[in-house]
Amino acid sequence: MTNLLQTNGPGGAVKLLRALGCAISFSALPLFTSCQVQNQPVGCYAHFAEEDTLRLSLLTLYPTVSGTMIYDGGSDHYTGTVTGTMHGDTLLGEYTAGAGENGSALTTPIAFLRRSDGYAQGGCELVMRDGKFEFERVSALKFGKEVLKPVPCTK
Repeated sequence: MTNLLQTNGPGGAVKLLRALGCAISFSALPLFTSCQVQNQPVGCYAHFAEEDTLRLSLLTLYPTVSGTMIYDGGSDHYTGTVTGTMHGDTLLGEYTAGAGENGSALTTPIAFLRRSDGYAQGGCELVMRDGKFEFERVSALKFGKEVLKPVPCTK
């Protein structure tokens, strides 16, 4: 595969980043770039079971993942953000949703295993460390048989 940054000649990297919609910041610090990918998630997934629906929209700038997760279970409805990192085929991160009783957001660890047909949610015992919930042992994660299948992304 040809390296686009090398074949575009002088200034090719800057032109490529601008074409991708990236903002470039020059300073005494190293070059930093930030990109917005047209506000379109790279992948959208859902699992439907009787009254429960779980929707996941992910933007992956490997290894970093961000997105949204919506749980709708009859009278319960939670919408929040997902942030995490890919570790091989496993997404480990946090889900932050709404405001809790004291007005602060609720954050919980999440794990998903990327499979050929979507993502399977994982879980294990949680422990409280430094004031927040974490998986007791990541090696103890178990992934369910239900898979969030790819679905069309909605705006």
